[in-house]
Amino acid sequence: METRIRQFLEKLGGLSNARTRFLVHVLVLFVSLRGRVNFLNMARYGIYSEKTYRRHFEEPLEWFMLNRHLIHEYGSGRYVIAADASFYPKSGTHTPHLGNFWNGCAGKAMPGLEGHTFAVIDRDLYTAFHLHTQQTPGELPDDKTRPQQYVQHIIDHSTELRQFSPYVVYDRAAANQPFIDRLCEKTDVNLVSKMRCDADVRYLYTGPHPKRQCQKLKEILQTEVCTPA
Repeated sequence: METRIRQFLEKLGGLSNARTRFLVHVLVLFVSLRGRVNFLNMARYGIYSEKTYRRHFEEPLEWFMLNRHLIHEYGSGRYVIAADASFYPKSGTHTPHLGNFWNGCAGKAMPGLEGHTFAVIDRDLYTAFHLHTQQTPGELPDDKTRPQQYVQHIIDHSTELRQFSPYVVYDRAAANQPFIDRLCEKTDVNLVSKMRCDADVRYLYTGPHPKRQCQKLKEILQTEVCTPA
């Protein structure tokens, strides 16, 4: 496993030897780690100190690019994009972006963290590859909403998403007018979603009517009523 990860990272390039060794170690550690995945537990089961883990994780890494190359190498080529927000329970008061988010399993809003995630669904392999996750801020300005944050995440990465598929599958949260209008205005991504059971999808016809028999009948009746005997 370590050999395959190292070969893949060396193929990508742009990483120092120390950075490559750390990534190989930490990716294997994630699979074998017991308990919570935090720096203290990583230092307990890993080969580096807690300070070293913190220092490496403070450095940016293009996970989007790494996952994209990984999918292109091991995927079948027939994909569709899935997007959704995921809830992560987290207690405490000092965690950044901690807030009340919707927990679908509990059916209510609960304190914790949230991340908006893209997954690439492989239609031939019947599996999904993780592509990218963006953490949702716990507090937003008064003129911003969380659905606006979700659609902005799609807009920011629409070019990369189009490399896999022009279709993005979303749950019922995206089946509303502001979400769809902004997505269609800023991108050429096709949204696949599910509407509510009481959705109003009727469109009033405003074009010309070649045969307005009802309108003519209405005019005749008005004429007969208004004409004095």
